[in-house]
Amino acid sequence: MLLVVNQAEAGDTTIETDNLPFVISRQQEIFYEDSMRLDADERISSFKLDSNSQIYGMNILVRDVRSTGMPLETTGTLCSVTTK
Repeated sequence: MLLVVNQAEAGDTTIETDNLPFVISRQQEIFYEDSMRLDADERISSFKLDSNSQIYGMNILVRDVRSTGMPLETTGTLCSVTTK
């Protein structure tokens, strides 16, 4: 699941991208590759995350937790989108 968050949590890693800033939680950082693709499917509100070596997920959902106060540790994030 991708989470839209206000800011990175302690221990998160910031990832350089062309468009949106991303952060990866420490628990998921082992899965990170230098070149990954996040593609949207217009027919459904989900994303596909893959790389040249594997598919990480075909039905990745997005949840905006900026105003929920939900602790990130309990949400099982793969990565998070940071907004300004």
